Amino acid sequence: MKFAHALCLIAILMSAAILPMSGYQNAGVNQWRRSKDTDFRGNVYNQFELTGKFIKTPGSDSIDTPSLLVRCRQARSGQESGGKFSSASLRVGIPLKIDYVEPEVIHGIGYYPKVRVRYRLDEGKERQEEWDSGAEKNSSSMSKDSLKRLLGARTVLMTVQDSSEADVTMQFDFPDSAEMESACRLGHPKK
Repeated sequence: MKFAHALCLIAILMSAAILPMSGYQNAGVNQWRRSKDTDFRGNVYNQFELTGKFIKTPGSDSIDTPSLLVRCRQARSGQESGGKFSSASLRVGIPLKIDYVEPEVIHGIGYYPKVRVRYRLDEGKERQEEWDSGAEKNSSSMSKDSLKRLLGARTVLMTVQDSSEADVTMQFDFPDSAEMESACRLGHPKK
């Protein structure tokens, strides 16, 4: 059994070394990177990540590139398509400005932490939405409807504010999303 694990590890390491040399991954082409994740209950999730670029750079130059992460629960049959959408988030990598918004219906005392996101789809009109703040306060979660709107565009310009209230602008160029849409059963109008 240990020998089989060692062979698998060697095969993975060799493919990681060979792929960049073979030209398989073209640095100029932005693609959804697919991976799998399993939660503590054993549920398997397909994860799709799309990296963007900063247009208006935040104060620190040492942060990673922004990314969009989409998670969907894998279909029970183990097929690659037909899963169920779980979550979508914008990961900026720096502390964001959090607004505490009063809920429409108050049940006790409480406010919701939100991140104001302004975005422009292609050359369209700028929109503003309030997305839920991530637990670590350097990301935000978007709704399924917001994700569908983004997927309908070729290029999206997004602006959020960092904790010092300075604008941080990012650009995402959307490639073909058919594989991710199928895996998460999103179904949106085609470009």
